[in-house]
Amino acid sequence: MRDSRLLRYLLQTGAILLIAYVTLYPVYLHHTWNYPPERQRQTTEQNLVGRGVGHTPKDIVIWMADKPALRPWAQYFSGLFEAVLRSTAGNNPFYMGKIYESGLRSYFPVVYLIKEPLALHVMTVVTLLFAFSRIRLRPLRREWLRAHFTEFALLFAIAVYWFVSIRSNLNIGVRHLLPVRISHRFCKCSARANPSAIGAFAPAINDERNEHEGLHKGDRQPPPKGLA
Repeated sequence: MRDSRLLRYLLQTGAILLIAYVTLYPVYLHHTWNYPPERQRQTTEQNLVGRGVGHTPKDIVIWMADKPALRPWAQYFSGLFEAVLRSTAGNNPFYMGKIYESGLRSYFPVVYLIKEPLALHVMTVVTLLFAFSRIRLRPLRREWLRAHFTEFALLFAIAVYWFVSIRSNLNIGVRHLLPVRISHRFCKCSARANPSAIGAFAPAINDERNEHEGLHKGDRQPPPKGLA
């Protein structure tokens, strides 16, 4: 049972990756349509040879660079390797009035605090305090993770992205935290659309109250009236 579930997850993950690469193909086909194959191969060799890319991945991408059906993917992987190399090599950031030789661990946390609105930070602190207080009262269980896997996955992605960003040598602006902001917005939209998504953090539901009743008995609220 457990092995079959793991196999199903692996197959679904493989299907997601396959769909992603099939979707990328027409985009990079457009970019390489009028790009001479010999020029693409020459540029790919210049960008990858001698820059720390493993021999096997580098040789495969260079081989693909002048093959008509594979050129779009070669262009994509060439850019991907360049981005990884750029992130590894780092830059010389201007930070707190000084120029540094490499990235700093405090760069993204400080830039995030400075660039984002103060109201967002206040709401984040209040939300975290409320969540931690609810965790102490009702510890998280496996059932909650199973029922709200989407929310957990988004929060996990935010944590991993923050970890990788802080350890990166490439410090060139708060825009690199955009994936964190997008995941944060998705979490907020999920909680608004389905209040039960916060699961263990939510107050207990009083089944005796109806939709027009207040928090206390006798605190009756009139039903909403339609617009005239």
